[in-house]
This record gives sequence, C-alpha cells and structure tokens, in this order.
Amino acid sequence: LCTRAIPRKICNNSKEKCYGSRICMQHVINNYSKSKSRNHILVPSLSFHAQEFEIAKEFSSQAESVGEFLSNIYDNVDYAQALALADDSTSDFDDTSEQFIYGEFDMPFFLALLARFPPSPSASFADLGSGRGQLVHLAALTWNWSRCVGVEIMPILHQLACAANQEICNDNEKKLSPCTFLQLNFLEDMEPLIGIDFVFIYATKMPTQSTLDGETLTLSTPLHAALQPGAIVITINRQLDCHVGFRLLEELQGPNPEDFLNPSMAFVYEVVL
Repeated sequence: LCTRAIPRKICNNSKEKCYGSRICMQHVINNYSKSKSRNHILVPSLSFHAQEFEIAKEFSSQAESVGEFLSNIYDNVDYAQALALADDSTSDFDDTSEQFIYGEFDMPFFLALLARFPPSPSASFADLGSGRGQLVHLAALTWNWSRCVGVEIMPILHQLACAANQEICNDNEKKLSPCTFLQLNFLEDMEPLIGIDFVFIYATKMPTQSTLDGETLTLSTPLHAALQPGAIVITINRQLDCHVGFRLLEELQGPNPEDFLNPSMAFVYEVVL
C-alpha cells in the first residue's frame, strides 16, 4: 500500500463531541509525551481490490447515540488522576516511535464491520492498540460478548480506559459486556489474545516487513500462533501475511474522518490452520 503523510487535526475544545477520528483530548497526550511525531498520521491510498462499503443509516444513528453516551463518560473521567497514575507507571517504552501514534477509528464503520461478520453470543473481542478504550466500550455496549479486552502500551491511555470503564460500570442502566484493559506491548506479548474470537487492529502505523505478500504486519506470525482456527481479524490500512495462516475474506473501503480523499481500508481475515 502506498502511504503519505497527512497533518493531524487537533481540536481546541476538549469538551467537543467527536464520534470517531482524532480524540479531543489530544492536548493531554501532548502534555504527557515529549514526542512530536504524533502530529502526523500515515493513511493508505485506494486499494485496487477494495470494495466500497456503504454504511447503513442504522449504524450512523447507533454510533451517534452510543458516542454521545461515551463522550459524557470521558467528560467525567478524572484526567489529573489518570495522568498521575500514568506517571507512576513502571512501563518503559520509546514514546518517540511513530508506531505509538494515537488515533480513533470511525465508529459507524466499526459497527458496520461487526455486523457484517456477526459474532456469536459466546464470542470474545480484543482491540490491539485500544487507546482510551472507546472501541472496546462501543463493542461491549452494542454486542453481547463473553469478554472484551483492550490492549494498550501507553500508560495515560490505559489509565483513561480503566477510568472510563469504571464510570460505565457505575451506570446501572447500561448493559456492558465484561471488559478488561491491559497495559503491555502486544508486539512482544500475544498471551492476552489466546482464545479470542474477534480481533480488531487499527494498524496504520504498526511496523511491517517485506514478505511474499508485499509489506505485511510483523505481528502476523505471533498473532496467528495465539488464535484458534475460525477467529476473525480485522486490520485497518495494513495487511497481515496470509502465508502464515490467514485467509483474506474481504477488503472494504470505508470513511476516514481524517482525510476524505483517502478512505480507511479494512482487511478482514479468517485464521486457518
């Protein structure tokens, strides 16, 4: 896939309601990290084989409703406490690396992808690079999962996800599938994915390697080893290596709120033997 740099749009109002795309708490990330590399994101050009994916109105309406609820949840999170907990974290990672760029995926597109490959009631879900947990919570609020797991390396984002999850759990009117948030580098540790049935990876900035399939994600082999046959994996903007045991089911082109000229590409895989 061809890529090019697109400037990141940063909201000036931390309370502004955003339903997918760059999170309005960008100023928190900037204050936390010394990295300047997060001001740009790479997005792919159009994939020749991709099918343009029309998002049904029901998913836009659902995303708006749940997005409003989640926005209020994150407004109530104690950001100062999350920053303090993040500063106390013993996590050690190179936050100047471009692979730690932070972004959030389009919520209607995400819901449409889940509906296109509907999970069974006993299925489990994981988001690798889950950020502040927005997609994990979106999945947990809209589908009946046995468990949902968010894996994130950045301490501040992990703490925000945990705080938001506690806020949602305190709301007795909302039905939420069980959620767990882990702070670790999944590029080095795939153990949390053992037994997971549905994996989502916003892979725009994740490392790749040259393979027979071209440039593919370096996590392809360890990811395949952790998952059982039949598991579904959706990667965004970068592809897995099919030669290690993934079957590409579909390539779907959806909206990219960051740049309307360069849509997001969803690659849907099934794990095979």
